Amino acid sequence: MLFVKTIVQPSKIDGQGLFALTRIPAGTKLCDWTTSSQGIQDVPHLTLDYVKKYGWLDKGTRKLRVAIDDTRFMNHSYKPNTYTGADMCQYALRDIEPGDEITEDYSKFDADFVEYAHTLR
Repeated sequence: MLFVKTIVQPSKIDGQGLFALTRIPAGTKLCDWTTSSQGIQDVPHLTLDYVKKYGWLDKGTRKLRVAIDDTRFMNHSYKPNTYTGADMCQYALRDIEPGDEITEDYSKFDADFVEYAHTLR
């Protein structure tokens, strides 16, 4: 769930991206994630496509996490402006200015990252 004002718009990184509408100071908590008690094998067939696109297998808990709001538009960067804390919340790594795309490093939390890393710009 997002705690800062953002907008989804076209991204130079990939398709759509999440952009800041207001200044987000370094250290600000941007969002929190909800953990499923289900493994990927337990997800109903009809929701599996959504889960595969917007979800990931948490490296630490080995539980499935799924973005249910606009956080699903946070694109990957090897030089992100956010980081995932030990509490699995997303924080601003440095000041994020209005109009900046909000990015994260998928490799830090997605257990399946190596399988699709080659597809990212």
